[in-house]
Amino acid sequence: MKLLNYTNTYLGVALLFIITIWAGLFYYAMMDEVYDSIDDGLKNTKTLVIQKAARAPRLLQKNDFEERGYRIREITREEALDMKDRFIDTTMYMPYEEESEPVRMLVSAFEQEGRYCELRVVTSMVESDDLLEKLLVYLSWLYGGLLVSILLINNVLMRKIWKPFYMVIGRLKAFRLDMDDEVDLPDTGVE
Repeated sequence: MKLLNYTNTYLGVALLFIITIWAGLFYYAMMDEVYDSIDDGLKNTKTLVIQKAARAPRLLQKNDFEERGYRIREITREEALDMKDRFIDTTMYMPYEEESEPVRMLVSAFEQEGRYCELRVVTSMVESDDLLEKLLVYLSWLYGGLLVSILLINNVLMRKIWKPFYMVIGRLKAFRLDMDDEVDLPDTGVE
């Protein structure tokens, strides 16, 4: 195996290792951003629903999700005081898809005119298995493209950089002690 190919083999394996670690970190960072954005949207919707319920108390009767992404049901004061905002990953049947799809739900409690209510707000989520599958496909293409590009660039550069070295090796092969020839070394600026 030529020295250049030997070097490129190690470079390819190192790149695979580095890109795999980077992909895992990127996936978790991206999912954290997705969840953060979804959670902010749910909190905003919660605030809007509570404000709307203050103006239109009939909303306190909305105990199923229907076409809107929230439901309200009356609870006891003790339940409301014990309840803290929490986010839940779950699934809901989506008529358009005709199957259950992943959703993110905010469960919260609020007080309205002496009545205590539980509020559940939902929004669709990115399907993490689809996201992971797409990420793997794109990373495979990225890895392939990077590997080919780096190896081609490395090959061209290394051939140019190592050309004087191989010239010296060629001259040393032709050198004979019984001849009075000197080995003419090219000036490369490399020590």
